[in-house]
Amino acid sequence: MTPVYPSNLNELTESLMWPLNLFYAYYQRDMPEVTPLFDWHMPEPYKRLLVHERNMTPTLEAYYGSTIHIERLNVVPDRDECSREVILRLDINKKPVEYGASRIFLNTLPKKAMDLICEGHVPLGTVLNKCHCVHRVELSGFFKVKPTPFFNNVFSSVNGSSLFGRRNRLVALDGTLLAEVCEILPPADETSFQEQP
Repeated sequence: MTPVYPSNLNELTESLMWPLNLFYAYYQRDMPEVTPLFDWHMPEPYKRLLVHERNMTPTLEAYYGSTIHIERLNVVPDRDECSREVILRLDINKKPVEYGASRIFLNTLPKKAMDLICEGHVPLGTVLNKCHCVHRVELSGFFKVKPTPFFNNVFSSVNGSSLFGRRNRLVALDGTLLAEVCEILPPADETSFQEQP
């Protein structure tokens, strides 16, 4: 599915970066330079990793051949919502394989899922699957990001390489919005990847 983009570039960029821009505003960081992309403009291996309607955690686990845990960077707690920045890391070597900013609507989830999210070790997609929260992934768009000092720190170093990401929504089968997610991948290191059929 190819998302339908707004015609206004500023509106599009703000939309693609939500809820990442929430944290940038809160912590007074400079927003990175962002270029919206259609799915067919996404280079490999990012196209394989990002252009699909599946959760990112199992996709990355299959690709790297390792289970994943999260490292929380920042959390903005609320009674009914949890907005957080996380790094997804491989269990085998703690390599960072994704930066994610998400806004999770806790009041739409069962208590077990809420507890796991608040504990902050298990990725959101894994939590939803473990707690049998049947949902679909609705893609909002894809983009390229010019690296900033923040992402150099998150990914240890990006050596000036462009970063690629996507924005999506996790929606229950009855239409209830469970979460909004902005996901950005580190530069590709082909030697780390598993061969895919």
